[in-house]
Amino acid sequence: MNITFFHWGIHGWIVYTLVGLLMAFIAYRKDLPMTIRSCFYPILGDRIFGIVGDIIDIFSVVSTMFGVATSLGIGVKTLNSGLNRMHSGVEETTNNQIIIIWAITCFATISVVSGLKLGIRRISEVCFGLGIFLMLFVFFHDNTWFFLNLYVQSIGYYFQYIVQYAFHTDAFAQLGNAPDGKQAVNWMDEWTVFYWGWWITWSPFVGMFIAKISRGRTVRSFINATLTAPILYLFLWFTIFGGAGLKMERDAAKAGINCSSTLGGENATEPFNRLFRLSCRTDSQMYFDVIQQYGNNLGGFLRVVSLISAVLYFVTSSDSGSLVIDCLSANGNPDPPIIQRIFWAFTEGACATALLKAGGEKAIDALQSVAIATGLLYAVILNLMCLSLWRTMQMEAGDYDHCRNTFSSGLVSIFDKPSWRRLQDILISIVAPWWPAGRAAGMLYMNHPWRYMIVMATLFYGWVFLEILQVVEPGLAYVGWVVLCFFFTYLASIRLAMRGHSDIKGSIIEDAIAVSIFYPLAIDQMYRHMLIEEKSKKDDPGAGSYLMKTVDEPAIVKDGNEKQQKPESV
Repeated sequence: MNITFFHWGIHGWIVYTLVGLLMAFIAYRKDLPMTIRSCFYPILGDRIFGIVGDIIDIFSVVSTMFGVATSLGIGVKTLNSGLNRMHSGVEETTNNQIIIIWAITCFATISVVSGLKLGIRRISEVCFGLGIFLMLFVFFHDNTWFFLNLYVQSIGYYFQYIVQYAFHTDAFAQLGNAPDGKQAVNWMDEWTVFYWGWWITWSPFVGMFIAKISRGRTVRSFINATLTAPILYLFLWFTIFGGAGLKMERDAAKAGINCSSTLGGENATEPFNRLFRLSCRTDSQMYFDVIQQYGNNLGGFLRVVSLISAVLYFVTSSDSGSLVIDCLSANGNPDPPIIQRIFWAFTEGACATALLKAGGEKAIDALQSVAIATGLLYAVILNLMCLSLWRTMQMEAGDYDHCRNTFSSGLVSIFDKPSWRRLQDILISIVAPWWPAGRAAGMLYMNHPWRYMIVMATLFYGWVFLEILQVVEPGLAYVGWVVLCFFFTYLASIRLAMRGHSDIKGSIIEDAIAVSIFYPLAIDQMYRHMLIEEKSKKDDPGAGSYLMKTVDEPAIVKDGNEKQQKPESV
């Protein structure tokens, strides 16, 4: 229970709250389009309306697409298992699961065409009602006192171990060298990492959806509604159904049921005294095994309600995801064209079908891999959103210094007015970063640039040569990565010194991230900054480093007609 709470608790829901809060604040307080690109206005300014913003929205569309497709692909396996329980002629096959996907897609298309207030809203309300009914039925029919005790106890354990679990990486288990041989080498990847990737891929979808329905809310009420309330509800749901499952597992073990048992075992179609050994059963069977213990008639009724609820849940997930993708691809238009809604709804179904079909017998592995890969990349965007939210709140509270010194050129300024000359500069920064970086260091320290160029060229090309020599001597590649780390550290130290020279606020962490992830852009920014400062000193020999104020700063509307200048770059 503790691990389940950890996977579905604060660490999961916080990504939705982050995206939703930032998007709602920017859209309703700053009157910007409700798209993911708008979330970056506090740190990118008007650049969000160019190619940088397009890239952010495209990546958000891809993330949402794979997130919903993963959910459909995994969910249809449970639906297929439930239908097989009701009618043995419905076999658990990939073809049947694809048919279920397209049935859900058709219903979702009808819902998304009908709009947010009619189809999507009503289906969501029905889903929530059915979920409450199932939960309360099991709560009162089973051992109610046990569930209440387990709920309180599990929440206590959750808060007691939340820090420990947050930093737990299963390091020793992944080595696979336990003396007794008892270790789950891939458990962390198949569960915790997969869950995080899955949550993150859904963040643009859920964040935008809750932002749409949050006008007029305070930040406190928004956090309570999107973080506190869902977590407490989910904890209750998992306590009831998870507790019922754990109780069944213990009773089955006490009754002597094992995986090879004819009744209640791994391949059993009937329980033993209403008990199944859940640890021997597949993931898609466990839920229906649990509700079957409440009797043949009631169990059958609950199975039908559960299947209807599951279908509607997947329908409302698909139609909501389609609507969000529609809005993103329509640049924030809250009422995108119907043909576009149909296109994205069917694209989601096609994506889920392709993943399920391509995965074959290992379809779950394929779906998990897609979620992890997409989530890992989108995690970079979420981290930048944290900075943007912090900057937004500083501006709103009046704690942000709009007149502070900044780099004279933005980190992504090449996208403002792309030219062949700028492209040449970036290409030089990629293949020969020592040239512009060394010249910038020479101007900064007022020394001959060659001494800095030699150091950086040695480190950079040393990394390249060591990677090549890996084919001759295995292990040299790792030495090369160490050398590259020294190169980035040297660059970060120069950039930090540049901040001190020009009185630009920032930290070594920001500089380390900039030079290690976007090193060509960071080097180009450093070089241009020093060129402009040198030119300013020649024009006005008495001017110091405080001359470097941001140029061409976009205005941001705060209250009414009042405008405040915001910095061009971080």
